[in-house]
Amino acid sequence: MKALGSKWVWVVVVAVAIAGGAALAASDASQHVTQLEKRRQELRLALIKEQAELIAKDPDLMALHQQVQKLMRSIDKAMSAKPSIQKLNAELATVEKELDAQTQKDAKP
Repeated sequence: MKALGSKWVWVVVVAVAIAGGAALAASDASQHVTQLEKRRQELRLALIKEQAELIAKDPDLMALHQQVQKLMRSIDKAMSAKPSIQKLNAELATVEKELDAQTQKDAKP
């Protein structure tokens, strides 16, 4: 019987070691994901900054950018006149107002 008990101890030790290794691997993977997400955000910001600088320096890009901005304003104006968009915007404003009120309420000690 003693040999059997000893065998089970080893089984438990091995199982704990495997579980511990899996937990460390998961932790490492989680840290890696966090690092990748941070790097992704840094690269996205770098791209936006570089695009803005290129638009500012290049007259052709600036002209295209201005055309796009003008078109976006036209689209926004046309969309804003649609009843479905007006309804969604009104609902969004209500939700935002409730969120602001809740945030202020939660911020008070």
